Amino acid sequence: MLKAIILTIIFCLTIISVFSARPVRAESSVVVSLKVGGDLEDTTLSFSGMTSPKAVVTVTRDGAVIGTTIADDGGRFDFTLTAQTHGIKEYKLYATDRGNLSTSTIGYTINLTENANTSLGNIFLPPTITLDKTKVSQDGTVKFSGISYPSSTITLFFSPHPFSKTAIANNTGYWEYSLEAKDLDATEYQVYAISAYQSTQSLGSSPFTLKIESATVTTSLLNLKPIEELLRLPEAVALFDPNGDGKIELPELFDVASAWFKEFSKSFGGTCDLNNDGRCDITDFSILMYYIQSE
Repeated sequence: MLKAIILTIIFCLTIISVFSARPVRAESSVVVSLKVGGDLEDTTLSFSGMTSPKAVVTVTRDGAVIGTTIADDGGRFDFTLTAQTHGIKEYKLYATDRGNLSTSTIGYTINLTENANTSLGNIFLPPTITLDKTKVSQDGTVKFSGISYPSSTITLFFSPHPFSKTAIANNTGYWEYSLEAKDLDATEYQVYAISAYQSTQSLGSSPFTLKIESATVTTSLLNLKPIEELLRLPEAVALFDPNGDGKIELPELFDVASAWFKEFSKSFGGTCDLNNDGRCDITDFSILMYYIQSE
């Protein structure tokens, strides 16, 4: 009987990323080993690596799920697919964490040898990531969070005005980072995260779009009087709510828009100064439009 021969090769595999528009380095040191000979009479493929603790790792081929396993309490997973056909095949993996968030999907193109076991080791699945909001004012804060391999370093990458932020996952794999938007440009950012532990680095997470809005507009709207208080003014009701139902509706607004500068300021003085800047102008009219009730 032939003694089993184990060949170990470290090389770059074909990696499939869900966000090809951004540069993301592949996992470092993915190890592929081939075991032939001995009593092997089956073509098998084994996977092992790191993800978040108790995450469900799913493997697909040709769009169909062909295997799942659950990572242990430390975030390690290891399982084998049996009865595989030999030749060049493409397999995809992703993990679903205990918060029911899924990682981005990564893929490997592998040449399976007949009646041999091919193993992929040292796989590092990406972190999961979520935002508590996708739109924030420049004077606000947005919290990023997710789950990854315990004690790994999470790096958040932002573009098109590139910068990065880091966080450390705790011993359960949970991580979070609160970003203050005060120093950011008012624009849309693409955000993704990677995990790194010792010499191993994951691929990128699925990307998010974060919109930063000007603090000037948001702050002025937040400081406005409630519409209910404005509607208690007899002058406002008389001018902007002619049917007397207590709501300023869109048709009514169009009917009285031409009277805004002429009649309202002439008849009622500073009542129309909704932002309290000492003037009654188009800014106040825009503020009123913000509070239109269509019901």
